[in-house]
Amino acid sequence: MNNGVPASGTSGCSTLGEAVVNLQVGGPQLTVNDYFQPYDYQNMDGGDRDFGSGGIALLDPTVFKGTNVNRMAVTAGKNGKIYILNADNLGGYMQGPGNTDRVIQSITTNEALFGGPGSYPLEGGYIYFTPVGYPTFAYKLGFDSSGNPSFNLVGQSNEVSAGRVGVGIPTVTSYKEKAGTGIVWMTDPNAGIRAWSAVPNNGILQPLTMPQIGGAVKFQRPSFGNTRLYTTDSNGVLYCLGSPVNLPLNCTNLDFGQLALGGIANGIVTCTANIAITEVSGMTVGDSHFQVSNSSLPIGKLNAGQSFRYDTIDDQVFCVFGYFFS
Repeated sequence: MNNGVPASGTSGCSTLGEAVVNLQVGGPQLTVNDYFQPYDYQNMDGGDRDFGSGGIALLDPTVFKGTNVNRMAVTAGKNGKIYILNADNLGGYMQGPGNTDRVIQSITTNEALFGGPGSYPLEGGYIYFTPVGYPTFAYKLGFDSSGNPSFNLVGQSNEVSAGRVGVGIPTVTSYKEKAGTGIVWMTDPNAGIRAWSAVPNNGILQPLTMPQIGGAVKFQRPSFGNTRLYTTDSNGVLYCLGSPVNLPLNCTNLDFGQLALGGIANGIVTCTANIAITEVSGMTVGDSHFQVSNSSLPIGKLNAGQSFRYDTIDDQVFCVFGYFFS
């Protein structure tokens, strides 16, 4: 280690602990091209606030760049700091003002991160962090008047991660790289799988409804393929989650209003076909207290967009309808 002596990232270092390192592969050897070591790494190490527990992510260079910066990297650790680095000039040791860090940006959060950051290159560019026992935070890329890049906190989830080590890496997907389709996925050793829309709305990451699984393996990152998500729970059970599909019908006027137990109310429900339906064969209800007049149903096929109405009788306050199609 450098033991308090400033050094450039290309000058070499005898022990590369508590550092981000750029290694060159050549023949049977690895050569250090560049590195970054926080100026206060010795205090961090002594206080069990080790740098690097959050891993490092290289950001999409077509979006995450700025004046004199062509490639960016982001890392964090148990010390509660987020470091935005120039991937082509990591910063060495104590090369900044007053022998501090020479980095693009340092964000102090006091929230320990394990597992790593996530990123989303669309809609302006975002990075995401999920510290232990805290919400998932979203930072958006911005620029000063000189074009220097800088990230600002723009949102967070209402959900809080498990208060123990093992929270996964935020992983972002999109549909054919289209704006507005980004989803942030994260595994949690307590909650299982969580997901939010990638761009916050009024400072909040909007959650997506997910099925419950039995927790998750520590530090897990879900895998994706052919519109499906794969993850395992804490018992090693593999889950495959598929994309949502359109329901065949969209029905309205299902609210019968206030009704005392034993009372009777009549209603007409309007349904519109979301897809072409070959034939409506009949309808049932999930509770014998409800009745549906099958004579009011259409006969034959329905085209997509076609609507119909049917009569119902409600003598309780809850109903589940089932449809039979062919």
